Amino acid sequence: MRADSRSDSAFLLLEELMFTHHALSEREAISKKSLISDLDQLQFFKDKGYVSELDDGRIYLTPQGMQALLAHFS
Repeated sequence: MRADSRSDSAFLLLEELMFTHHALSEREAISKKSLISDLDQLQFFKDKGYVSELDDGRIYLTPQGMQALLAHFS
């Protein structure tokens, strides 16, 4: 197990959006109710520009979020 597994858990939301739901655009956005991950980090990721929320409440991973996720695990 990696030493930084606690910080990895903060990225579970981004990981789920990218790899489980393929929510990578407005067209592919999903309802927050579909998520397994804890939504505690959602506002943080929205503020960073990693996740975008549509007017109807659906969310998706932005290109910046994809870069941050891939950089975190590389």
